Formats: sequence, C-alpha cells, structure tokens
Amino acid sequence: MKYILLLFVGLSYGQIAEDKILHFVAGGMSGSSGYLIGDYYLDKPELTGIGLAFVSGVFKETYDYTRGGKFDNKDLLATTIGGVVIVKIISLTKKSKNEKINDNLVRSMRKLERQRKR
Repeated sequence: MKYILLLFVGLSYGQIAEDKILHFVAGGMSGSSGYLIGDYYLDKPELTGIGLAFVSGVFKETYDYTRGGKFDNKDLLATTIGGVVIVKIISLTKKSKNEKINDNLVRSMRKLERQRKR
C-alpha cells in the first residue's frame, strides 16, 4: 500500500504547480508552529495549527492582491491543506503525558514481575 501511495505521489508531482507545493509546505510549517503554540498555551492544538495555516494563507493572498496580483483561492486551499496534513500527522504520532506515564508504569510493573520470577 505504501508503494502505491508513493507511486501516485511521484506521478502526480508533475501535475501540481510549483507554487501550490510551496504553499503546501508553508501551510505545513505554519500549522506545525500553531500546533506547538496551541499545545503549550491552549487545550486545542489542532484547531490552533489549522487556524494559523489558514490565516497565514489569507495574509499571503491579501499581500499578493495589494501588490497587483489576484487573490488565488487555490493557493489558500493548498496552504490550508498543508496545515491540516501536518497537524494530523503530529496529533497521530504524539503521545499525551498520561500515555507516557502509563507506559512507564507498565514497563516498571513488567520489570518487577520478571525479577520476582527469577
């Protein structure tokens, strides 16, 4: 399954404009920053990360518009999707403090059981 996904991504790379890829990466960077800020100060880091990615996309497109360009909704969407993807990856791979404590307790209990059996 992983190889099929990599093949799909590799083949579709030529179909995506370089500008959209840069917006996706920028959204991922701002989304991860927002997640870290939200995790430290607030209770909802996912919302903070996605929100910061969206707001940074709006600011960038507004900046482009004021400089004579156009407000591109697809660029805004690429930035937001980049934030959503990285926030989802972080939230799936990050363990909560309670899970870490539980893992340590389980490890120490197993260690004690092994010592008692000897």
